[in-house]
Amino acid sequence: MKIEIVNRQKRATPDRRRLRALVRHLMASASRLDPRARWKAVSAVLLDDAGIAAVNRDFLGRREPTDVISFRYEPLPGEADRCEGEVLVNVQRAIEEGPRAGRGGASRELALYVAHGCDHLAGSGDETAAARARMRRRERRWLRAAPGAALVDGLLRAGGAHAPRRGPARGQVRA
Repeated sequence: MKIEIVNRQKRATPDRRRLRALVRHLMASASRLDPRARWKAVSAVLLDDAGIAAVNRDFLGRREPTDVISFRYEPLPGEADRCEGEVLVNVQRAIEEGPRAGRGGASRELALYVAHGCDHLAGSGDETAAARARMRRRERRWLRAAPGAALVDGLLRAGGAHAPRRGPARGQVRA
């Protein structure tokens, strides 16, 4: 599976190697939820409040920023039978909420957002309190099983670079 990291925010510099490895681990874990889904590619897109609020407004009709939005693209007729996905995560919110939430800082908060997005790509929903609790337990289990704490702890460094905005093209939307 191809893993692409797209940085469209300036708040922090991602460790692309670690983030790519984390996404690969999380998607391997998420794939067990839907063994029929085979993945061609997954992109992790790093945004700030303004960037994710624009996607939230344009695709979900909500005006506020959020922590993560996932898009799952089913194969088109005639294409190889493999899905593609995008996990859009709010680095700004991870930086602001991570230390406050007591989850170990911005990198760990970002890892939780990425895990949540991968869980959505696998088809999980969080429309009810019980479903949200199941997802949170599963995502924390996936993160505990990540190969080495440095993978989760070292995802972000202060400062960052900006890239142009690109939105999702087609598919299933989960927030």
